[in-house]
Amino acid sequence: MLQGQRPHAGHVPALQQIRNTLRTVSLSARFLLRCADTEGAGQELAGVTDQRVELSLRSADTAAGKWIQEDPPLALVQSMLGS
Repeated sequence: MLQGQRPHAGHVPALQQIRNTLRTVSLSARFLLRCADTEGAGQELAGVTDQRVELSLRSADTAAGKWIQEDPPLALVQSMLGS
């Protein structure tokens, strides 16, 4: 995300876009959970947690050889999103 740079004001638009995307994903997941609960498949979707999603994304990036050491931890992303 920062590509080895120190955070600065120029990163704000990208961080805002990430925040908006994560909110959209979160809202979509909540909607799917509600729909699944009415269809009896809520247990499967309930297993989708922030931690599992983070692990999946980090594992895929690591397997692709991407540098993830500077990626913010889940707790920081959640605090930025106010969740």
